[in-house]
Amino acid sequence: MSIFPANPKANNDEPLIAGLSERAQAELIRSMAASSSAKGKSGEELLALINKAPDGPSKSCAWAVNNSLTKRVNLAVLGDLQKPADRIDKLDITLALSSSDAKLNRGPSAKRASFASWDRFDSVYGTFNIGSAKFTQSSKVSVGRTNTNTSNLADSAGSVVKVLDLGAEADRSLEESATYALRRLSVGGALTPSTARLVQEGGPNMNLFGSSAVTLSLALATNTDPRGVYAFVLEKDGNQLTANMVKIERCQDTYPISNAPITADVNAKALLREVTSGDGTVSEGDDQVQMRWTPLKLINPKLVLASTKDLTVERYTLARCGPGDGLDRCEQLHVEHNGATAGGTERILLPSMGAATDLRAWLIAQAKVKKVETIGGRAVGIARPGANKAAKLSGLTSDQASKLRVIFAGDNE
Repeated sequence: MSIFPANPKANNDEPLIAGLSERAQAELIRSMAASSSAKGKSGEELLALINKAPDGPSKSCAWAVNNSLTKRVNLAVLGDLQKPADRIDKLDITLALSSSDAKLNRGPSAKRASFASWDRFDSVYGTFNIGSAKFTQSSKVSVGRTNTNTSNLADSAGSVVKVLDLGAEADRSLEESATYALRRLSVGGALTPSTARLVQEGGPNMNLFGSSAVTLSLALATNTDPRGVYAFVLEKDGNQLTANMVKIERCQDTYPISNAPITADVNAKALLREVTSGDGTVSEGDDQVQMRWTPLKLINPKLVLASTKDLTVERYTLARCGPGDGLDRCEQLHVEHNGATAGGTERILLPSMGAATDLRAWLIAQAKVKKVETIGGRAVGIARPGANKAAKLSGLTSDQASKLRVIFAGDNE
């Protein structure tokens, strides 16, 4: 047996119009077409609006909270059995979060994560067509007399010749057929914070060899950093916003307590149905069998449910550094913590390299026009770590903005 995790595909929400009746769809299209015409929108824009999926609920700071993980676990059971009627009748698979990860030196997986749910199970099994049974019989008898035109014959032949016509026809055919659709799969499971148990049970003529997949969710133990992590909305409709129009969201940074892999110990066994006699027919009713549990040979008995890449949360900042300076000596981009009111300042931590690159490009473009003194109503500037946090930030000139660099500020190692 082989078992491995994969990242599940995100569910695609259907457009709103797909859930409406035909009359409701027609009314929605009519009203949107009228509104689009009034606003000068094209037919392509109207189609895009109709096909747009509804926006999900907005959750403030959800992007800064990394406390869960969803994985799709793929199971593949392979092997050989002696007779065609032998089969695996049941599979019993248990994943237990490792209680000892000594080699990782990051604490046991069972302390850093817990099972939250089994969400979905997928498996594909065939339909078995065995045959059919049908009997057809028909017969036909006919007796009659036919008149034949003799106008071209001699007078002595008479005017009409009467001919007796007899016939018989019989048809018998036997076509045997018996069609059975045998498809049965029972799935159950039990979930605790540290173990996830999945049981699959087959049925007649169904062998549980093959592949299946289950989606499960992990809840992660986290740390919350009192320092803020920032998100900036710098554009709208493809155009850069001015400094006073930019939106800033400051959130507490929540991340896994470690990025060491989370592993699970796998235990799996199969209930074998082995035929001792009576397997000469397709039907299983006359089989004599013995049932026995046997452990499955696992290719990978310790499963990595979440890798270091899955669990690593990186943060970036913008800074101006001298030759050989470490981050602690660089002048870093700071912002007022409490907006325009008198309050402390803190460096700007960003959730990704892309976010840091976008902010740097925006600052350079805006500083070329005029000095950037505020963003979204908050004063900005560069300052060294440990500087007076109540000091007023002096803004960014074009020269200062162009010398800022994207700097890696650390992760949750």
